[in-house]
Amino acid sequence: MKPINYLQVIKTTDAELKGFFNLSDEVKRKILPLFELTRSRTTKIVPEGSIYRRLENIREAVGDNEFVLDLTSHEDLMNYEIEELLDDENGFSAWTSFIDSLNLKQVIPAIHVYQDGDPDDIVEQVRVLSSSNEKVAFRVGSDDTELEFYLRHIKRGLASDSQLLLVFDAGFITEWDYQKKKNELDQKIKFARRYIPDADVTICGSSFPKSVKDSSSGKDDYGKLPIWEWVIFCELKGDYPNIIYGDYASVHPVRYQTGGGGWVPRIDYPLDEYIIYYRYRRDDGSYPRCAEELVDDVDFDDLSCWGTEQIHSALSGEPNGKSPSFWIAVRLNIHITRKATFLC
Repeated sequence: MKPINYLQVIKTTDAELKGFFNLSDEVKRKILPLFELTRSRTTKIVPEGSIYRRLENIREAVGDNEFVLDLTSHEDLMNYEIEELLDDENGFSAWTSFIDSLNLKQVIPAIHVYQDGDPDDIVEQVRVLSSSNEKVAFRVGSDDTELEFYLRHIKRGLASDSQLLLVFDAGFITEWDYQKKKNELDQKIKFARRYIPDADVTICGSSFPKSVKDSSSGKDDYGKLPIWEWVIFCELKGDYPNIIYGDYASVHPVRYQTGGGGWVPRIDYPLDEYIIYYRYRRDDGSYPRCAEELVDDVDFDDLSCWGTEQIHSALSGEPNGKSPSFWIAVRLNIHITRKATFLC
């Protein structure tokens, strides 16, 4: 397995998969995505959506590169197939059998646990997964108080402690709670280092807000949003040189039901420590004006990638996409390219 330098938590929505699909092959070879398997879009033919359509999307996007496969816990993105895979009966046998049926050597399966479940089901799940996969992953919230319980039983099932990839997830991080999140992650890393010292440890989170105007750095037409997950990583890296950087690839970690057409055209441009954006209503220039202002910005460095190409295309007055989801894909593509270039 290649060294892990940068992990991205990606829900398998259309926007995130589009942005990932359009990464260069060079970038894809450098990174490790953690895909949260969700249902596909609902249709008349498939009213509950299908995880198998999303699996095909993932396979097409990653090629032969390694990836972590997890299951979404977000109710709006689940269906009965995901609920069945999360059944803990017989050591989560539905999940372990599903992973085995994929017959993908590059997959790193996620471990699932329940606080009130039978510990033996956790042990059996880990035993089966670690016996047939080079690496297994366990993702847990930075504020979860049951880490010792989880790791005790995960350790019992591992073929080797070095097989484990621990992902400590801080969720949504703001300028007001970033110090608290940092302290939570610090405690989790300390405990993991004592309990399973040979495990790989990555930290992740996302400071991208539900609305850019929620941040004190976000104005109506322009903003410069700090990437707090990067700040935390840089501050912890001095104490833990081997920790791995992770994030949500510049996407807000919580999914909300979207309404009608109340959105304002906006283009975001991720930098090393900030994400800048320009935002103009349809009667005030829309996406072409956003692109014009952005490329004239002193911070714009014209990073070479598909996402930047879409910004230049919008300058013509006919952007390739006119929906928020398209521009989420653009932002994700630029962000991952930049972080992969720096970290890997």
